[in-house]
Amino acid sequence: MFITRGIEYLFSYQQEDYRQNVRLIETVLKPIDDSSMAFRDQLVANRKMRNQLAVLDKNNQKRWLEISTTPRFDSANDIIRVDGMISDITKRKQLEEYLRQMAYYDELTDLPNRKLILKHLRIALARSKRHQHSLSIMFIDLDGFKKVNDTLGHEGGDYLLKEVVSRLYNCVREEDLTGRLGGDEFMIVFEETTQAEIVGIAERILSVVSKPYMIDDCEAKVSPSIGISLFPQDGEDIETLIQNADKAMYYAKEKGKGTYQFYTSELENYQSKKVGFFEKVMESVSKIKETYKR
Repeated sequence: MFITRGIEYLFSYQQEDYRQNVRLIETVLKPIDDSSMAFRDQLVANRKMRNQLAVLDKNNQKRWLEISTTPRFDSANDIIRVDGMISDITKRKQLEEYLRQMAYYDELTDLPNRKLILKHLRIALARSKRHQHSLSIMFIDLDGFKKVNDTLGHEGGDYLLKEVVSRLYNCVREEDLTGRLGGDEFMIVFEETTQAEIVGIAERILSVVSKPYMIDDCEAKVSPSIGISLFPQDGEDIETLIQNADKAMYYAKEKGKGTYQFYTSELENYQSKKVGFFEKVMESVSKIKETYKR
């Protein structure tokens, strides 16, 4: 068995060790995630293959490798050797992850952004229809945030938003999707959750998020206004559910802020004074629909 000295860069064994123990390569190329477990079977079976797998290097750091092998046969169709190549593609994988993060996650808070929220919502709604489960959308807008930005600057505002995200995580469950739509606006998507449970979560958010924040020895306050729509009673498509949650949120603002409001039929003709946000969300919904059509 011949293997180049470059293998020593990744793993602790020396080049000579692989020549003396032909099975050693199988030991060091042990995948660390389930998605790559088929690699070992392919290697043992001496099949021609090209595969990517994550491994731990000699410093116990995760690295991505691309493995390609080609078996060589004699005239009797017996295998005489296997030619292969191992390429370190860690930087490429890191770049792919970075680009994915930029495309689907908010840069400031690391929450799912509008694009990812709507993709998730599309799948969640289809799942709810198929299994006849409930689905709830919660819109949250922070009243008083502009004052924080004006008095403490954008750095102070950014700090507050990160603190709000931390508090939101403590109010929802692990399976709930929390995302940032932009500015001081957030959306939470709940599946298989009763209205009574939604009320409990909304009340927790109001209590926890409204507590004062200390920013550079200054006390800052914001209060959430929350609008909620429920599937199927408040709509059976994404556009309607979003529109109704939007109406409920701005109705909550006009009721005095720092409260929550479920959508009701009485709000059918209610028009929010702030239409730009809803229009942006609908634009994102349309773009995602076009993507899936293609």
